[in-house]
Amino acid sequence: MKFSAHTTFIFIYLFILFLKSGVSFSQEMETSQPTEGTETFLNGKWELTMIDNEAVTASSFTYGLPFIEINIKERMVNGNTGCNTFSGKVTSEGEKIKFENILATEIACQYQRDGEFFDALQNCNNYFIDNGILSLKSDEAVRAVFQKIEGAGSIIRDSVKQIMFDKGIGFYASGHEPPWTVEFTGAESLLFNFNTGIEVINFKVIETINDLRDDSITILAEGDGDDIIVRILKRECTDLMSGKKFPYEIKLNFDDMLYVGCGDFTTERDSSGTYRINDIWVLEKLGDEELNKSDFKTGMPMIEINIKENSFMGNTGCNKMNGSMKNIGSLIFFSKIASTRMMCPGGYDSRIFSALKESDNFEIENMKLYLKSGDKVLAVWQKID
Repeated sequence: MKFSAHTTFIFIYLFILFLKSGVSFSQEMETSQPTEGTETFLNGKWELTMIDNEAVTASSFTYGLPFIEINIKERMVNGNTGCNTFSGKVTSEGEKIKFENILATEIACQYQRDGEFFDALQNCNNYFIDNGILSLKSDEAVRAVFQKIEGAGSIIRDSVKQIMFDKGIGFYASGHEPPWTVEFTGAESLLFNFNTGIEVINFKVIETINDLRDDSITILAEGDGDDIIVRILKRECTDLMSGKKFPYEIKLNFDDMLYVGCGDFTTERDSSGTYRINDIWVLEKLGDEELNKSDFKTGMPMIEINIKENSFMGNTGCNKMNGSMKNIGSLIFFSKIASTRMMCPGGYDSRIFSALKESDNFEIENMKLYLKSGDKVLAVWQKID
């Protein structure tokens, strides 16, 4: 076969470019197996998929799958065991890794595998990463396998908040000596877990008292013949076991004992919304439907909320209405709704009542009140003077 001088020149030129690219004929398929100086592969949030050769599912844990969040620069690890939160120190060099100085809360859960989880962390000495899968190993034995969670937040409290929110919990708090937890499911009920998980009592919220002077909320509740008083104060609180900081301190009086701990709301807005909701609001939107004045007999529906009296009043654009409400920070609960019974066009009355009854939290932004069930917006109201 004959080559022209021009063809030979192009071939030599392409061959030189190939060599300069650093690619060798013997190069193997690229993996993310760590080499010295590449420990930042470890940074991020990792969710447990297997422990000691046993595949795990979220149903095996009280608060969902365990996870770890690693920051190599700060030499910090945080996470949750599916029951308790924890933090500690992590160091890595090349493919070597070491977890130590781990501190954890001591909450008792129905499904608890903390011992296995911590044993796997503290006894591993090397790791392997491939295609977003982290394997923690003790010599050659794989102790735990994690899946990388892309786009995860960097604050552990946010991850825990998401777990709580997904369970329908609007506010959560915990304390120690003895260990206890309290969880609010909206503004109508709370669950108190104490005596290391042996005793659990459901309480119904009877009254909420919002005090602007010291930025606190007092909740009176009763259940199974017992009474409980809970105070949520907006002040920074540090958990005694984990060292984590929370935006709220909680004081709980039950059975002649005082329980003190830290907590947070799981929704995006906190107690600052409490005082702003105390106002008059005109309905703009029901679900995805924009409303018009012409749709209603007596003008646009409106509601006036009175947090001091735990009540509301207003009209549906046809009938007058009133009822009770409870407000705990960003949590809300409407009940005992009564109304006049005039015939009304459009069937809006029942939809408005349903939106009120189904709401469990709210947001206020740009002078608009968003009544929500979880993340779903049920109704949008506009503030009026």
